[in-house]
Amino acid sequence: MYQNNTYHIQINDLPLTTTSFDKINKTTIEESIQKGIEAASNFFNSETVHISNRENNSNYLSKDFILNSFVIEKPEKHNALVISSQDTKYVYGLFPTLLGWIDEKKPVIFITKKLDYYGIDPDRILHEKYRRLILRKFGIKIIEREHIPFSSFLFINHSREQCKSIIINNIENNTYGSSYNADMSYGTIYNGNIDLHIQDSLITSLDISSSDYKHTLSSIEFTIKKDNHNNVKRSLRQVSQYTNKDIDIQKKSINLNDVRLMTRYVKSYKYNQIENLDSILKRYDLSVEDFCSIEFKDGTTIPITPIILEKHGNENIVVKGNSRLSYISREKNITSVPVFMVNHVQAPLPSTGQFCLSDLIITTLDKEASSRYIKWDYNRFRHIELLVRKPEDYIKEDDANTTHRKSA
Repeated sequence: MYQNNTYHIQINDLPLTTTSFDKINKTTIEESIQKGIEAASNFFNSETVHISNRENNSNYLSKDFILNSFVIEKPEKHNALVISSQDTKYVYGLFPTLLGWIDEKKPVIFITKKLDYYGIDPDRILHEKYRRLILRKFGIKIIEREHIPFSSFLFINHSREQCKSIIINNIENNTYGSSYNADMSYGTIYNGNIDLHIQDSLITSLDISSSDYKHTLSSIEFTIKKDNHNNVKRSLRQVSQYTNKDIDIQKKSINLNDVRLMTRYVKSYKYNQIENLDSILKRYDLSVEDFCSIEFKDGTTIPITPIILEKHGNENIVVKGNSRLSYISREKNITSVPVFMVNHVQAPLPSTGQFCLSDLIITTLDKEASSRYIKWDYNRFRHIELLVRKPEDYIKEDDANTTHRKSA
């Protein structure tokens, strides 16, 4: 079983073995201790910043396990959060968790590459601009650098025992996802007082000053409120599978027993993020099943995408909202939820799987879509998120607001 603060350090050339009782004396004991100190020193000197891939590492940690270890940390327990990464793509997958830190008014620092790192790829630049715009609107401090030495999540805490550092081992590719060797851990976790020197070294390598922690989120003003999502409904009609004139999209209440999912697996970090999101929404008298949006003082609105189903014959198939539905079915004392139901869809689904909510398994195992779904076909995937929150709409709006402020 995986245990925090457990390391595998190989000590060579020991003068003693487990059965060499006749050789035990003061000299051999002191020599053994010194060998151990040297081995530990060599281990941490190479492990502090450049986490190495060790063969036959029994502490294999999957991507989902590492992301879940980030998600489960409570913002109220720490003083600040530092994220370092080549880009800001973590914002998409970990947004509910970041929202929790923002809602707790805890400083968040995001260290990433300068925009010119992305060259002339217009799509990557657009998404980077959008994510950085959203981060700044939420009061997250972005530090742009020429070089990012490593990807990490650092939980800064005045209490030495509460410190935590997560280093990402994976080799990033040039898409919005990540690729890494399936035989290596996605990341390494360091905890508490025993690993504090590692976090100190990481902070030094990132060149973070004490003033970076002093920015405040108290002036950030936003609210979360109910929304009929008419704009979302219009955006859904731009999904390639929903452009047919016969498509009908209606908001309705559906019984949880009548819902079918294309997979039986739910990623643990996504499930736990729904729990975090539900806690945040409660402060606004809302719940994860509600249709709602985040609204800033300047009028910028970010919809929280509702649960979306498609009607296929007699079946109601979920195309958006697996994690929420699994959380609702397990944790909420309700029998039905509001959804957008898409009717008369002719395009085939990306998977032939049909599972009840009671079939779901929450997992930290690395399962790609091809292993989580039956007969998975990515070409049939519904790109809902890309159209519900189109980056170009927010970039244009921000540019217009900036021009207006300059001319005022």
